[in-house]
Amino acid sequence: FTKVDDKYGSIQHLYAENTNLIVFSENKVHNVPFEKDILFDADGQGTLRESTNVLGTPRAYAGEYGISLNPESFARYGNVKYFTDLRRGVLLRLSLDGITEISEYGMDDFFEDFFRDNPNAKFKACFDLNDKEYVISMNGGDTLAFKESVKGFPSRYSFFPDWMGSVNNRSYSLMSARAAL
Repeated sequence: FTKVDDKYGSIQHLYAENTNLIVFSENKVHNVPFEKDILFDADGQGTLRESTNVLGTPRAYAGEYGISLNPESFARYGNVKYFTDLRRGVLLRLSLDGITEISEYGMDDFFEDFFRDNPNAKFKACFDLNDKEYVISMNGGDTLAFKESVKGFPSRYSFFPDWMGSVNNRSYSLMSARAAL
């Protein structure tokens, strides 16, 4: 295993998908193959052995994006992963075609301003299975939903939940009574 270069900052989130490990560092996202068949010389005598217990060489996704210090912004649905890059002021989608700035779909100024003005922002994120939306709550800010089918943000809420998630294709958010006051 070749380690992920330290120049990209610390590893903030790992996500296993099929036989790949997606490594979200502060300033870069890598794909690391694992459980691949590898042949190697086990005893120095030319005897070859097969192993699937290895990590391959990290391959960086195109673009200068990472997850900053916000692994809590990660949510996924199928082959699509969503996350924020606070340092660069963007919301991102990682899918089969690579990394895309979804904040560009009508909200780039909003996110750039919010992230610049809130450098220590924390998030809550989930994928709403019923409405098929990436929902992200930003402390001190809003809760927004990104929908692939409209390539935009059709919903905006004024709360910051303690927890969000989907169960049996229904979306739920929980707030403490104190937070609601």
